[in-house]
Amino acid sequence: MALHHQRLEGLATQLTQVPGVVGVMLGGSRARGDHLPESDVDLGLYYRPALDVTALAHLAREVAGAQARVSLPGAWGPWVDGGGWLRIAGTAVDWIYRDLDRVHASWEQAREGRFQWHAQAGHPLGVPDFAYAGEVALGVVLADPEGELTELTEATRTYPPLLGEALVAGLWEASFLIDGAQGGVAWRHHLRGGLPVPHRRRVRARAPWPRRALADPREGRGRLRCPVSRRAARLRVPGARDPRPAGHAPPRAHRRLGRRR
Repeated sequence: MALHHQRLEGLATQLTQVPGVVGVMLGGSRARGDHLPESDVDLGLYYRPALDVTALAHLAREVAGAQARVSLPGAWGPWVDGGGWLRIAGTAVDWIYRDLDRVHASWEQAREGRFQWHAQAGHPLGVPDFAYAGEVALGVVLADPEGELTELTEATRTYPPLLGEALVAGLWEASFLIDGAQGGVAWRHHLRGGLPVPHRRRVRARAPWPRRALADPREGRGRLRCPVSRRAARLRVPGARDPRPAGHAPPRAHRRLGRRR
């Protein structure tokens, strides 16, 4: 049986009966209304410490089976927080923790035009703290006994002008990252001998040291898999450790291959 909206509301009501859970919000494609039949369900569990994880785990097993598990708050990282990956009535359902006091603090900072990026596993560029306010603004409240989550949702749907100004002023960081990436591409192109793309299939890519050096350099087995140009060998990143064993030099045969067209 599919998880219809009415059944999700019933589940959300059960969740708010767990000590610590203040409200439950639907997010993702189902909140936007553009979901597919196989789309998962994202439920934000807005809580205040201390969240009763034991009672939450009991409810998870009740609705999703004995194999269901939930995490402690913070187990998934400081900003994703925690939750559980469940399967209910054949549908993937994600319970995602959100510390409501932290969401309020992030919103107040966003209104003042202040924000920060935070390190988080799975997010290479980090997580901006105003993302919490964005989740609330775009979500659908399913259960909110005290009305606090509903009030916050209405407030966040007005975009803070100061936040927009601060984000535009910080766009130089994006340009800085792009410039750095372009420099890396140019460096790699230089190590390849400056060959145009159509000819790279003819000559193997050159590297500052042999690929075999990625294994234990003390092992004398096998031959080098790619030629090492003398010029590339001199172009090492400052401070990088040379993994080649002392006195190492590529065999003559491979030096000749490096000149072959």
